[in-house]
Amino acid sequence: MSRGDRWLLGLPLALTAFGLIMVYSSSAMIGITRYGDPNHFLFKQLFRVALGLGVMLLCTRIDLRKLEAAAPWFLGISIP
Repeated sequence: MSRGDRWLLGLPLALTAFGLIMVYSSSAMIGITRYGDPNHFLFKQLFRVALGLGVMLLCTRIDLRKLEAAAPWFLGISIP
């Protein structure tokens, strides 16, 4: 992995970790009052982060030529 690739991976992961901290700090009291669990929103966000990382890892395994061929389909799906 080149140095640039490490930055492209490390910075979004650091921002994601910072975002998780912000989600917890801003929603712990709401989670306690509504759901009785201060970690309710944190766990929901952690699930989404894990799902996103899984999709990212899946995309790294796919050949770039196949993604280029499927790009018009992805664009068509994302428009509506």
